[in-house]
Amino acid sequence: MPGVILDIGTGTGYWAIEAADVHPGAMVVGVDRVLIQPERYMLWIENNGIQFEIYKNADLIRVDRLYGDEPLLSSILEDANKYCAPGVVVEIHDLTVRLKDPKGATAFHQFHRDLKEAYRRDGRTWNLADSYEEMMRRFGFQRVTRVVREIPLSDQRIREEEEVYTEWKSGLAAHAGKLFCEGLGKEPTQAIVEFAEVRNSLAEGIEGKLHIEVVYGVKPAAKPSMSLAYDQSTALHRAVACGDALAVRELLKKGANPNARDYNDQTPLHLAARNKHQQVVKELLSQQHINLNPLEPSGHTPLMCALESGATGVVGLLLETEGVNINPTSPTQRPLLQLAIEAGHIETIKRLLQD
Repeated sequence: MPGVILDIGTGTGYWAIEAADVHPGAMVVGVDRVLIQPERYMLWIENNGIQFEIYKNADLIRVDRLYGDEPLLSSILEDANKYCAPGVVVEIHDLTVRLKDPKGATAFHQFHRDLKEAYRRDGRTWNLADSYEEMMRRFGFQRVTRVVREIPLSDQRIREEEEVYTEWKSGLAAHAGKLFCEGLGKEPTQAIVEFAEVRNSLAEGIEGKLHIEVVYGVKPAAKPSMSLAYDQSTALHRAVACGDALAVRELLKKGANPNARDYNDQTPLHLAARNKHQQVVKELLSQQHINLNPLEPSGHTPLMCALESGATGVVGLLLETEGVNINPTSPTQRPLLQLAIEAGHIETIKRLLQD
């Protein structure tokens, strides 16, 4: 479990407070440009600077809604890679709007176009979330994973989606107000009227979606040479990675350890689940002493790896296996049901709701 969690862009701090409740032994540090709840937090950003000691000890860094601030993201990733210990997980959350017709005539469509122009004038990058994967890899992070969820802007939303939609809608004016007044030269009273028209427009229904993106990666240890990496992966790991179920069966018969770890600290079950090797998973699950819920450095179980890689067959197989924890938590403590919703796994969602 994480000892130090750094929540950058903590805002009101609801996520940080929840993380502290879930991990009572962890130090959770909420970081933002504005100190909203000083009794709860230890630190806030001044000129985008974060104390070195916090980076050095962090096990998890969560970055939320950068609003197109690419220089800030580059600074965070550079410092995390420079100062953090190997194994630290960096997870970036963002939420953007994707309209079916960006040229639409509603008040919300005009608001969206104005916001894009305000971003341009303020030096921000529109839809920066599209670059998160590439940026994390560029700064040296490995096992980079992208999870996307979309919520309709119409009224066809389930309860969990409605909560996200309501929070987003309530924050529109706060996010855009300063940009509109300082960047576009709008008068405050004009902006207030326009925001009211935007809310009315949303109430009537908009053809489009809230695009929620989560990208995370792990800082690796010093990269081993190819020969050393090969030596640190067991024959079982190599057979699993190739999807060779027959070789896996023979190795297990000869006493291969199904719980062995490779140089990335992954078990064979992690590899099989992530690579969608369903038949290999069956062979591994046949072992009496296999650990069904091992954690890799990012905090993921094999079930979570299968879920986020889109391995629906493996997900179903693991859910049917007695002893598999159907309520694991991600590095940011999202329930498995939420992960399934984000990945768009309808059958998994139905199964979890039944349980």
